[in-house]
Amino acid sequence: MSRAAWLAAIVGSIVVITGQGSGFKVLEKIFYKIKTKGFKFFAGILVICLLIAIFAGMYYLKKDSADGRLLMWKVSISAIAKHPLGVGMGHFPNAYGEAQAAYFASGKASLAEEYLAGNPEYGFNEFLQIAIESGIAALLFFFGMLVCAFKGLINSKNWGVIGALVALLVFACFSYPFSILPFLIVFVFLLAMSLPEKENTQIRQICANKKPVLYHSISSICIPTICMLVNTFSLWKQYPVYEAYKQRKYNQSYYRMGMYKEAITNYESLYPYLNDQITFLFEYGRSLSQAEQPEKSNEVLKRAMQISCDPMLYNIMGKNYQAMKEYALAEESFQKSSLIVPNRVYPYYLLMKLYLETGEDTKAKAASQIVLTKEPKVQSTAVNEMREEAKKVEK
Repeated sequence: MSRAAWLAAIVGSIVVITGQGSGFKVLEKIFYKIKTKGFKFFAGILVICLLIAIFAGMYYLKKDSADGRLLMWKVSISAIAKHPLGVGMGHFPNAYGEAQAAYFASGKASLAEEYLAGNPEYGFNEFLQIAIESGIAALLFFFGMLVCAFKGLINSKNWGVIGALVALLVFACFSYPFSILPFLIVFVFLLAMSLPEKENTQIRQICANKKPVLYHSISSICIPTICMLVNTFSLWKQYPVYEAYKQRKYNQSYYRMGMYKEAITNYESLYPYLNDQITFLFEYGRSLSQAEQPEKSNEVLKRAMQISCDPMLYNIMGKNYQAMKEYALAEESFQKSSLIVPNRVYPYYLLMKLYLETGEDTKAKAASQIVLTKEPKVQSTAVNEMREEAKKVEK
């Protein structure tokens, strides 16, 4: 049911068939046998209508998903305009969350877009994500690399590899294959195969004929040795991270059972190694909040916000500020949460509770109205409970 995968497979196959020439030969034979111009015209119209029907069917198969991706691309383009030099590798979610909050705050969004909004970890378009993280210049460099690769592959007429590379790039327009290691490995090998056979032959001849035997003996020993040393050093540096993952998996049971003090004790030593893992940061920050350590919790949550746009991070931070009696910052956090994903009721419920605590009855009633009238994306028992509380405020 992955439309992106089907489209990539179809386009890649067409490239291979067309490149080999067999596709053109079949079409030529068919059109040669058809002598009526009118029939050829209607056949062309039929093909066009068929293609339109296929694309329309793919769109309506998962209409909300398609519209959601269009929203993501629109917001991503606005993020690129704001950060043309990039925000740094791994910081796409934060930049996207800021851009989406600004988009909904502007009032330009439709009700349908508010319903479809989410908090994605990936851009579902690798080219837009590269531009956001590394800048427009990096994206142009990436395109230049692809042009060189295709030029080498076309010159060598390696249509199988061309089709594979095209399929991967088409898939990259609608998904996030470069964030998944097996796809990245395939991509690197496809690029490596773009080196023309003529150059490969020349390199082999140079290595075979023009280099002394001693050079080969030294290089055959030194290069593998250096690679092995670098690999060993990298593994040695990463070993504590590996151990931290194991410890975290074991200690996660404390968090799940609500034993937050025990979870904090264990998570504190793991923080230096796992501070780029959003799930770990969320659990650690929430544990600190539940254990009434709001200041330290906010430090961890701020780190999490750099690599995530999950509105729950802002909700927890707002509750921490509320516990610290910093009501203005609490209000700002809850409002930010409501702007990132507007189809959630919980931020407005938290605002209602905050206004009741600060004695702002008018604002509390306005927030309760939103809780009662806003249609959530997912109905749940929690939403019903929040609405019951909101009804009391209305009275």
